[in-house]
Amino acid sequence: MSATNHNDSAPISGNQSSPGPAPGGRLKGRYSIERELGRGGVGVVFLARDERLHGMPVVIKFLLDAAGQNQWLTGKFSQEAEALTRINHPGVVRVIDRDLADDGRPFFVMEFIKGRPLREAMNSEGCDLAFVARIVRQIGNALSAAHQQGVFHRDLKPENIMLEQLGGGEEQIKLIDFGIAKVTNPQAGNETEVAVVAGSRQYIAPEQLLSQMASPATDIYALAIIVYEMVTGRLPFNPQAETHFLVMQELMRLQQAESFAKPQSLRPDLPAAAQTLLMNALSFNPQQRPQNARVFAEDLAQALTGNIKIADERETIAVPAREMTANANRATMPAPQIKTEETPARATDAIVAQPPHAKSKSGKLPVILGVLIIAIIAAAIAVKTLLPSAESNSKPPVVEAARTLNYSVTLRKDPARYPDSAPFQLPGEVVFSPGDRIHFSFSSPQSGFLYIINESPAAAGQTSSFNILFPSPTANQGSAQLAAGQTARIPDHDIGFVFDKEQGAEKLWLIWAADAVAELEPLKRWANPQDAGEIKDAAQMESLRAFLAARSATQPQAERDETNKQTTIKMKGDVLVKVVNLQHY
Repeated sequence: MSATNHNDSAPISGNQSSPGPAPGGRLKGRYSIERELGRGGVGVVFLARDERLHGMPVVIKFLLDAAGQNQWLTGKFSQEAEALTRINHPGVVRVIDRDLADDGRPFFVMEFIKGRPLREAMNSEGCDLAFVARIVRQIGNALSAAHQQGVFHRDLKPENIMLEQLGGGEEQIKLIDFGIAKVTNPQAGNETEVAVVAGSRQYIAPEQLLSQMASPATDIYALAIIVYEMVTGRLPFNPQAETHFLVMQELMRLQQAESFAKPQSLRPDLPAAAQTLLMNALSFNPQQRPQNARVFAEDLAQALTGNIKIADERETIAVPAREMTANANRATMPAPQIKTEETPARATDAIVAQPPHAKSKSGKLPVILGVLIIAIIAAAIAVKTLLPSAESNSKPPVVEAARTLNYSVTLRKDPARYPDSAPFQLPGEVVFSPGDRIHFSFSSPQSGFLYIINESPAAAGQTSSFNILFPSPTANQGSAQLAAGQTARIPDHDIGFVFDKEQGAEKLWLIWAADAVAELEPLKRWANPQDAGEIKDAAQMESLRAFLAARSATQPQAERDETNKQTTIKMKGDVLVKVVNLQHY
């Protein structure tokens, strides 16, 4: 495995001296360390020999010293080994062993992959389409196996896809580096983690930039970027700016506008169906992308090789190979429901043929259907005659009410660095920089009670702290109650919240309830100039934690409105709870 096989994306600063034995040393009396292969922000990997297995080459990964001081990175290191253990697929690198070194440092051992990174097989002119089809089909199958085990890679890129050399010139892809993977229901660490913007900039999905939940669509987005680059030799998004923050802001703008060159304009021989499938998979909204990696990859592979074609009503559609096997007599297919410039996007897992119409034999089927229809109508009339009170006694189903809350962010970039910058409105949170100043505005078409709690990151060895931001004596006269259409703005002074130089994530808990919340009303007493909103009563803090944990188990629906620059969140029930993650770097 080359040095490019493991390049963790989560940055970490500090002393990164090599942990574990030095080259030439032995580990657990079994592994003979040969040399370092590479390191990233989380771990360092070594090439070693397993002396119990006749000197078989293996790769051993250790946690870096500096990363060991970061609770999030430590948890992700343990979850990486767990993720690889869960997935049993030839397209995903295998974990062979997992243990603690003599100094107590965790490590795990992976198979050694004899091959090259996908990056080395790519070129600026674009790859052979048949080769791309083979690769994308294998990647889709491997991703699907991971997703079925509740593992989302979140850092898919050509450097993390190895091409293992098999006999006869064949190659098998291997997904590596699950260092920032999302693992559902993990045994190691906590699934409910502070959202961290992690991943490689060129292949990161919009929801990762927004610290939103990962899903199969997150990895499908990265796969679409990889395929776009393989066929065109270019990335769809290539933001340019002076600082990392501005680059990320520009990337978000390009992704949101879906502003990229059509692949066919860079690769004229690319089939139209393949272009359409790629454009669907690069939708800003994850719900509008394909949701099944295996099906998406299979359809894309078929399109790349010309087995799926887009046609107008006068033309037929070539049948995918798997459909031909299922029904050799099927000659034509209706046009697939995929996004074009003339039709809105519809996220579909597959381009599937509709079944052929059933044919009757000697005209008997229509007669039988007619008799059945008459019998059904007669039965319905009889039931209505014999049971006249059934309909009158029935009650309409009870529809659970839903709470709705709108919010927007007004951002003014750091006036010390950008003295001429004017405030501008955003539909929701983005990644902020030190010195940036923000205000939040909230409103609802309903009346209700609004509580806003800030949860700050936990200091070393301590639990996180809470501050109540709304209501306050200077905001809404200290009352949580808002009328329908009334706007609440926090903070209520002109400066706004100012981000300091400490990097990390702040949580903003939004609670929108139909009635006053008994657990939250007592917290209003801390909203005074002396306490500055800090909740100092231990019992109240534990009660608040329990309330937030219980009420946030179900996530509300969130829709970003770019036209009106606001996010609308909705949730069934009398209490809506939403956590907003404020990232600043």
